[in-house]
Amino acid sequence: MMTTEAGSGEATVPPREDLFDPRPIALVGAGRLGARTAALISELTGAPLRVIDRDPIALERLRARLPKAELVTADLATPDGAAHVLEGARLVVLTAGPKAIPAVALAQATLRVGAHFLDAQFSMPLKLKGMVELSNRVAQANLTFVTDGGARPGLAALLGRWSAARMDRVERLTVALALSVGEDPSTLGMDRIREHLLLARKGNPVTLSERRWSKLQSRYFPVFRFPEPFGKRVGYPVLLGELRGLRDRLPALQDCGFYLCGFGPWADYWAAPLSQILDRVGARRLSEALLTRALTRPGSHAGILVALEAEGSREGVPAKGTLTLSHRDPGHLPAACLTACVAQILDPDADRGVMQQGLFCDPDRFLADLSTLGVAADQVWERMG
Repeated sequence: MMTTEAGSGEATVPPREDLFDPRPIALVGAGRLGARTAALISELTGAPLRVIDRDPIALERLRARLPKAELVTADLATPDGAAHVLEGARLVVLTAGPKAIPAVALAQATLRVGAHFLDAQFSMPLKLKGMVELSNRVAQANLTFVTDGGARPGLAALLGRWSAARMDRVERLTVALALSVGEDPSTLGMDRIREHLLLARKGNPVTLSERRWSKLQSRYFPVFRFPEPFGKRVGYPVLLGELRGLRDRLPALQDCGFYLCGFGPWADYWAAPLSQILDRVGARRLSEALLTRALTRPGSHAGILVALEAEGSREGVPAKGTLTLSHRDPGHLPAACLTACVAQILDPDADRGVMQQGLFCDPDRFLADLSTLGVAADQVWERMG
């Protein structure tokens, strides 16, 4: 895989002729993630877009950026209504949260219209169970449904598979995700920041330790030291469904964990809990002001970083490998991950049925597309002992 100096802006991507089709790609959700994903999919595929949201103001904001897209105001809360709006689509991509429409409900509507499906909602056991129950019907319809897409979840198992292809055996895997909001938290969005902090503090803190899944006590949470603007961060373990599938594929794996990194002691232990209390009593503006002050770092720039560390053996000797993905726009990497996944779903030879992104996508093709989309990547291998 290439190492690139990109990662500071949105890439200009020539459309790939093999991905074009006159049928539209439907994106459900016109928020920050939806807007970025729509723009990247449009560039990479050249296909017509249909963007659907219940908020006409959010859709109108997209008009200047995507003048050729079909913008549809609709509430997809009922299966019949959703199927009507999705009719004729080649692929449906869900970037809206579960409060707008649960992934399983939209997947059922998508199956009715005979389109492929990708969702970026967070990995939850109930969601995954509902998606897996559709797998036989999806496969019989010759369709590909991918769940747990994006960067969180979506990357941890994929990076683990990437390292396994380069090692004789993988015994330990750690994947960490860190965010920096720089001088302006609004670049990421307060809702995304709240979600990140909530998952870090309240997520299921389970890791694989000595071949057993167990809850990691807070006193053992790792501390990561990243390059600026991220610096020293505590990693909060969050169990992703894809990691259980990865464990089944890597029989030598003994220790494995995915970690969402906090923003520092003041933000993690004081500002975040207090802001949640303020939100509950309706003081949202005060909550946002508190988070803004806690997260802002004057003189630093925004960014996102995902770091993999793998240990095991390579070419017959103990070895350790690292892979770091980064971009200066915190919202770009999740959108680029969804776009890279779309490229593989649209492959005529793609596997059919229901799968998680981290276990479905070919890692080398995926990372090559991320590089094309402007994500910086750097890998280092070294012998141990």
